[in-house]
Amino acid sequence: YTGYFSFFPGAKYIFDAVDNWAEHPNYKKFREKLLENYKIIASKSHVIFTVADTLREVFGKRDDLYWIPNGVDTDHFQKNVEPFFYSFELHRPLVGYVGVIQKRVNFSLIKYVAEKHPRMMFVFAGPVWKDAETHLVKNMPNVRFLGFVPYKNLPGLIQSFDVAIIPHRVDEFTQSMDPLKMYEYLACGKPMVSTPVAGVNNMGEYVETAVTPEEFSEKIQKALQEESPERQNTRKEKAREHSWKNRVQLMMNLILRNHENVS
Repeated sequence: YTGYFSFFPGAKYIFDAVDNWAEHPNYKKFREKLLENYKIIASKSHVIFTVADTLREVFGKRDDLYWIPNGVDTDHFQKNVEPFFYSFELHRPLVGYVGVIQKRVNFSLIKYVAEKHPRMMFVFAGPVWKDAETHLVKNMPNVRFLGFVPYKNLPGLIQSFDVAIIPHRVDEFTQSMDPLKMYEYLACGKPMVSTPVAGVNNMGEYVETAVTPEEFSEKIQKALQEESPERQNTRKEKAREHSWKNRVQLMMNLILRNHENVS
């Protein structure tokens, strides 16, 4: 809805684009309206931020458009907390995912990896949408769905993972994203394996990327074999560079600079 622009005549408008919703598979019937609204937003906004580099294409070339990736509350995720234990956590190694579980999660990939490694436990924390293809793994003994987990409990849950994963499909929608979970995994010091979706390439050595199910399986094994306390500490230190405090400070500096230019 773009009608809010008329509520504050004369104001300076800041827009933060978190994903390209015009490419979301669940919103296909609204695609034309979303694209129309993006054009209105582009014409009305004085500063636009996007979480993904590719998302800048939606708004066209302009001097007041900035790519600012997601961040993380390092204080929250690095505090000492009681582990968020479940009975199945006695079954190790524990490979985990947090976030909304929808069609973007490639459960064909998960089915392959879970069958390949029956001694590993794969857990998914988050609300499950109807379009998620969970039926592919529903009856597998080493795959569990936890449902919604409160934000306050996420540090304890992620800290209990042996490997954290981002098994997303690679499509137009996931190429407009910057996985928030990636920064949360990093802040908890966890090794990560991901498909090559947008954002993970910017994390370099801190995320192992895999194109095929076979490669995904191999990268999980590699992460387990190479893990050490030193690697965990290095990841936690790296996460501090991506704190929300740093992100917000950068955004405020850009807003103020643009305000001076248009005043």
